[in-house]
Amino acid sequence: MKAMLLIVLFTPFLIQPARADEIRFADMARVLEVAPVLKTVLSPVSRRICHPPTGDDAIAGSIGSDIQRQRQRWASNNRCETVREEVYRQRIDGYRVTYRYAGHTSSAYLDHDPGKRLPVRVGIAMD
Repeated sequence: MKAMLLIVLFTPFLIQPARADEIRFADMARVLEVAPVLKTVLSPVSRRICHPPTGDDAIAGSIGSDIQRQRQRWASNNRCETVREEVYRQRIDGYRVTYRYAGHTSSAYLDHDPGKRLPVRVGIAMD
């Protein structure tokens, strides 16, 4: 009779009842590498653009002796608008994890960084 080792990630939806000739238990695997998987997405960005006053107001403001008053006047005369743009950004979509358990190296795609150790569900089946 040969024993076959089965390793699966320890998640609630993968837990199945063991067969009569199978032993199952939870253990921890050593994480060898974690690589973020990036996804490019369009993100909306809003920014405010202000245009200085034109014509005589700008000239008068630059010649005036009371700088503080002229700055306040310039600020109140600005024409401002909010512009919405879409820019491409990269975000982490998941993690490609390489781990080792009982001399076997495997990889998995996870939605989080597991850290240094990864819970696994181990099954040993007798053939």
